[in-house]
Amino acid sequence: MSKISITLPEDMHTQIIKIAGKKKESISYTTTKLIEIGLRVLDSQNTPKDEPKPTKLEEYWQMLIFQASGILKKLAMTRFDFTDEEIAEIIDDTKLKFNKLKDEK
Repeated sequence: MSKISITLPEDMHTQIIKIAGKKKESISYTTTKLIEIGLRVLDSQNTPKDEPKPTKLEEYWQMLIFQASGILKKLAMTRFDFTDEEIAEIIDDTKLKFNKLKDEK
């Protein structure tokens, strides 16, 4: 095992002594464990968080939603004379509502 010498501010040294005393461990061992914890925290912050991959069922439902949306848009335009602007306004309102709900989590 490699050895290093470090210089610590007095308050940090005092904290390490207190932790080592409570755990009944050596100052060297306690310092090593604290460094290990710090490196794990640093590593976890640098590791990109992968989005969970959607399941086949989730992908299927997303496709159904897209298809249903397309059908509704076509119906709205042909049967109810909605314009592209009116549909765009509905889409924008829906996005705003979605973002509000998402932010409320």
